[in-house]
Amino acid sequence: MRRGVTNSSPILRSSEEHSRDYVTRRIAESGRSGGAAARPASTAQAPGPVLTVFAWGNTARGDDAIGPILAERLRAMEVPELRVIEDHQLNIEHVTDIENGSAVLFIDASIEIDEGFKLERIGPSRDGNFSTHAISPQALLNVYEQTMKQPAPESWLLHVAAREFELGAEPGDVAIRAIDEAGRFLIGLIERGPANWRKLLLQRC
Repeated sequence: MRRGVTNSSPILRSSEEHSRDYVTRRIAESGRSGGAAARPASTAQAPGPVLTVFAWGNTARGDDAIGPILAERLRAMEVPELRVIEDHQLNIEHVTDIENGSAVLFIDASIEIDEGFKLERIGPSRDGNFSTHAISPQALLNVYEQTMKQPAPESWLLHVAAREFELGAEPGDVAIRAIDEAGRFLIGLIERGPANWRKLLLQRC
């Protein structure tokens, strides 16, 4: 077993180096294009967000719609200090959406819990799934540190209970209840104001 781990480590390092090179190229391309693809000029002139939320999932696959549904509720609050990024999946290019000084909250449908939601404080890790197409939150934070050459921001992962992922299905009963519970928590958090967000997130873990 030890030989297996030793022999596989060069492959892991090669994969990480490939991913860092890929992100570095994308950052350079964004800079050469004047940053227009990255975000509007008006956003660049405004103060940075206090909290960046990543929510991902497929609205056509039952409970996988959890992330997009909660992202929509947060965007509807129209809070300037809150930045919400929604996508079909978390991918390595999202490393460029992590802003220095902004805490990060990841939201995902989870089969790891039976009901409701669970908030977990996370940090960078080389363990976990990643490629140029999909990546775990912990691996994304690790890529951030490797490419940006600075510590990753404080980060949390909100697990929201999910069970059914059938194509064309609506969210199931477990997910609907979990969405309501997680939604109340998130809205209550945001309503307390940016100055309290970090303290409340730490208390909830």
